Amino acid sequence: MKFKSTWILFLLVLLLGSYAYFGEYKKELDDQKKKEEETTLVNSKVDQISSLILLTAKEKIILARGPEGWKLEEPVKDWAESEAVDSFVNGLVEEKYLEVAKEGDGINWADYGLDRPEAKLTLKSQGGQETLIEISGKKNFEGNALLRLNSQNKVLIANSSWSDRSTKTAFEFRQKNLLRPKAASIDKVTLKSAKNFVSLENKDGQWVLTGAPKKVLDQNKVRALVTSFNETKAVEILSEAKLSAADLKKYSLDRPQIEIEVDMKGKIWKGQISQDKAKLVYALTTEPQMLMKLDAAAFNKFQRVSVFDLRDHTIPFQVPQGDIKSLEFLEGLKKTEVPSDQIQDLVEKVRKTQVEGFVESAPNFKPASYLSLKDGTGKELFRLDWLAAKKIKIDGVEKNVHLGKSSLSDEFLALSEGAINGLKPPPPPASTPTPRIQQS
Repeated sequence: MKFKSTWILFLLVLLLGSYAYFGEYKKELDDQKKKEEETTLVNSKVDQISSLILLTAKEKIILARGPEGWKLEEPVKDWAESEAVDSFVNGLVEEKYLEVAKEGDGINWADYGLDRPEAKLTLKSQGGQETLIEISGKKNFEGNALLRLNSQNKVLIANSSWSDRSTKTAFEFRQKNLLRPKAASIDKVTLKSAKNFVSLENKDGQWVLTGAPKKVLDQNKVRALVTSFNETKAVEILSEAKLSAADLKKYSLDRPQIEIEVDMKGKIWKGQISQDKAKLVYALTTEPQMLMKLDAAAFNKFQRVSVFDLRDHTIPFQVPQGDIKSLEFLEGLKKTEVPSDQIQDLVEKVRKTQVEGFVESAPNFKPASYLSLKDGTGKELFRLDWLAAKKIKIDGVEKNVHLGKSSLSDEFLALSEGAINGLKPPPPPASTPTPRIQQS
């Protein structure tokens, strides 16, 4: 009986202890939640915020959310970069002030730089709730920002990120893409520079060269090019007015060095890009009409685009899958039959080979070297013939290459010395001499 009473007493103590512990823990959680609610600066959810006004020393910025995303209403009317605005708004909603520096009726606002705040931020929610945050140009001794919320008689201390928000500009929120419609809507692209002309069409989800669909393109490279029109952004927007002849000359756009034309379901967009003597890059676009300054990297990127760059350099070497039983290699009158255990490795090397260039014609092509792959019946599945190396011009650049022809391509190929060496069978292992036995 005594043992039973002891257990009951132990359980009661355990229950009381647990109640006290978890009760205290819950109280701490409740207190923490209450403190977070009390120190929250913006009591609206992100998706409920419909507009914001940021008044800084330099400009008044008004942003409004619509069904299609954020728009800039002032100082100019334009589309905003939704990602930039959403990031800004998300940061505001997550912010809390650290502590109250002073409160009451007798605050001298000038002591805290809040008599003439550096910036005022007004947020409006869909339900009509409005939040006003005034940001001081001054900081406390720890470098934290000083704020005033909803005209309350309180000086709040918040983290230093608020000082950064007070210097935001309309340009940071504005859409700055060279081309605004998404790459997926593009049907045709024409790009012309001083050295190159490229015309591409999207046929049933595959990009092809206009007028030469048999010249296979590297789809990843083409998609990267098309996407780069969206990803290229202005570092400064200079004008939205029609440029005069004098202005075109001023920005070296009277004779643009790069011209881009994009067809999107019959809607044409054009971009002209030039680099002046000071290496500054300017672009003039339609839809919308805009003069912008670009990074020098954009000029270099578009100027280098050529048909050769966009082609699939491995197509002439895509050996068909099959039961390859023999590999024959001839170079310099020396013919090599590759052992069966080495064939598969060499076939994989063939498939990874890339051309140095494509050549339109090769009169009197009489190759002295070749590589041949055959199946078990002796049928040739792949053949590559080539000449001795010589210097020829590839895309205007003189290179020392082998002129070759693949059975998988109608074109003549320029192959580097490295590519040819990569196709050579490994030398046979050196024979081990028989050790001589000395007789005593």
